[in-house]
Amino acid sequence: MAKFQESRTFTGKSADGCYKAAEAALPKVGFGVWKRRPMAWLLLARRSQPEGSIEGNVACRPGAGALVTIALSSDTVTDDALKTLAEQVFSAIAAELG
Repeated sequence: MAKFQESRTFTGKSADGCYKAAEAALPKVGFGVWKRRPMAWLLLARRSQPEGSIEGNVACRPGAGALVTIALSSDTVTDDALKTLAEQVFSAIAAELG
């Protein structure tokens, strides 16, 4: 099973703002959000593709800058493919934040 996880700080942004940006960004990268936990700033998502499905979650934590963690896993996709996809999600979140 391939797994990838990365956290990035969005300086000057709130956890709530990052959560809302991730909620809007995930569908733009092909993920369907299937569970929302706004009180915990947590999103669970799934992406189906010919190679198989990818499970993902996005968690946001408050601080001087919000910390956003993206975790992806798949039984059929490589670690490198998950890393590339996580980068796309981070870019889409950044674009939503402006």
